[in-house]
Amino acid sequence: MNFQKRVLLILLGLTIAQGGILLAFNFIYLEDVLENQIGQRAKNVAQSISQIKEISNAVELADTDYLQTISLNIASKIDARFVVIGDKQGIRLSHPVPERIGKPMQGGDNDQALKYGQSYVSKAVGSLGPSMRGKAPIKDSSGNIIGVVSVGYMLDTVAKTVKSYQNNALIYLALVVLSTVMVAIYLSREIKKSIHGYEPEEIARLFAEQSNTLEAIKEGVISIDASNRITNINKSALDFLGLKSLQKIRSRFLSDIIPNDEILKILDFGGLKRPVQDLEETINNQPVVMNLSPIYVDSEYLGTVISFRLKNELEQLSLKLSNVEQQADMLRSQAHEYSNRLQTLSGLISLNETEKALEVIGHEHFQQQELITFLLKSIRSSVLCGLIIGKFNRANELGLTLEVEESSEISEIPPNIDRNRLITILGNLMDNAFEASLRHAGKGAKVRFSAIDIGKDLVFEIEDQGPGISDLDINIIFAKGTSSKDKQEHGYGLWLVKEQLELCQGHLTIDQVKPNGSLVTVFIPKEPIKEEI
Repeated sequence: MNFQKRVLLILLGLTIAQGGILLAFNFIYLEDVLENQIGQRAKNVAQSISQIKEISNAVELADTDYLQTISLNIASKIDARFVVIGDKQGIRLSHPVPERIGKPMQGGDNDQALKYGQSYVSKAVGSLGPSMRGKAPIKDSSGNIIGVVSVGYMLDTVAKTVKSYQNNALIYLALVVLSTVMVAIYLSREIKKSIHGYEPEEIARLFAEQSNTLEAIKEGVISIDASNRITNINKSALDFLGLKSLQKIRSRFLSDIIPNDEILKILDFGGLKRPVQDLEETINNQPVVMNLSPIYVDSEYLGTVISFRLKNELEQLSLKLSNVEQQADMLRSQAHEYSNRLQTLSGLISLNETEKALEVIGHEHFQQQELITFLLKSIRSSVLCGLIIGKFNRANELGLTLEVEESSEISEIPPNIDRNRLITILGNLMDNAFEASLRHAGKGAKVRFSAIDIGKDLVFEIEDQGPGISDLDINIIFAKGTSSKDKQEHGYGLWLVKEQLELCQGHLTIDQVKPNGSLVTVFIPKEPIKEEI
C-alpha cells in the first residue's frame, strides 16, 4: 500500500473512531440533558407565573375565565403543551381542554407545591399523556399557599427534539469524514511532492545508504547549509582535521574548522553557483585537492557538499551525493508507531472484539491528548514538549510508564541555553532510566519526570525504578566508554551528558531512592555564570 493510501486510511480510521465515540456519548447523554433543560425551563416559567399578582388574585376569586385566557396565551408564547392552574385542593382553574376545568389535576405530583411550597420538576402521566412538568406554588399576599401552577412539555416532543439533534450529529460526522478524506489526499500529495515522489521506505533506505556510503569513503566529506554552517561530516574528515566528535562542530561555521580565505570567497557570494572540481588548497598545513558540489532543489540553494583528499594520496574520484530530506527519521518512526497500533486493532477486529478495539482507540487518544494538553499549559518550550512526547511514546513501546509531575512548569527556555544540548542531556538520562527500570523492574515500571524553573536554575528530576547506583559507580559512570551493557557501542550516553552539561555551566546530583531506584537532579543556570578573573 502506497504512502497516500496509508495516510488516507489512518486519518479516516482515526476520524471515524473518534466520531463514533463522540456519537455514542452523544446518544447516551443527550436525551437526559435535554429533558433536564426542558424540565428546568418549565419550572422557571411556572415560578414566574406563580409570582404574577393578577394570577394570585384570580386564584383567590376562582376566576376561571381570566385564568383560562392567560394560561392559553402563555402556553402559546412559550411553546408549551399546557399551562394548568389549580387551587389549593388541586382542582383545575384552567386547562387546554375547557371541559376538564373544575376537575382534579392528574399525575399525583402536587404535594410538594401545595403542602410544602416548593418549586420542582416532575415527570408524570396526566390527562394529556406523559409529560415533563415544572410546578410552583401560588401564594397570596400573606404568603399562604392558595394554589399551584403546572407548565408541561409532552415527552414525545422531547423525543423529537433529541432525534433532530442526533440527526444533526450524524450529518456533522459525515461532513467531518468527507473533509478528512479531502485533507488526507491533499496532505499526502504535498508530503510526497516534498520528498520527490519517494515512499517512506525508499527514503529510509536512501538515508541508510547515504550514511554508510559517507563512512565508507576514504575522502573527507563535509556538508554545509546555505549559511555555511556544518550539517554533516564523515569520519575521514574528522580524523584529517584532528577532531573527535561531530556534536562539537555541528552547526558551527565552516570558517571555524577550515580557515581558508579562498574557499570562503567561493562560498560567500549567494552560494555556490556551479560545481568546482580539483581545487588545490592547503588544509591543516597539508596540500589537498577539493571538490565543491552545490545542492539545489527547485532552483533554491540549500548548501554545498565539500570533499577533499591529500593531493598525492589518491587519484581523482567522482562523488555525487544524493539530497536526502531530514524528515526521514521522523517519518520512519511515525510509520512504525502507527503500524503497531493498526496491527493491534486489526487483531481485535479479526476476533470480533470491536468494543475492545474502540477502547484501545479511545485510551490511546485520551492518554496522548491529556499529555499534550498538560504540556501546552505547563511547559512553554516546544522543544522540551516534543522531547517529552517522544519519550512518552518510547516508554509505551517498551511497556513502561513515563509520569510527568503535575507540578512541572517551565517558561520559555532562555536563549543562552542551547536547545540541542538540553535535549542531549535530558534524552540520554531518560533513556538510561528506561533501560535501568526495564532491566530491574520489568514491564510496568514507572519513570518519573519533573521540570521547574523557579529561582535562578532550570531544575529537572528523573527518577527510575532501577537497581540504584552505588557511590563507587557514581564516580566512574560518566567516563567515556563506561557502560553496564556488554555491547561496544554503548558507554557514551552519560559521557555526553557530562560534556554537554559542562558546556551549559550546569551540574547534576544522583540520590538513591528506597527501596530501589535512582533520582537524578539536573541544575542548569538560566543566566551564564561569569568567570572570575
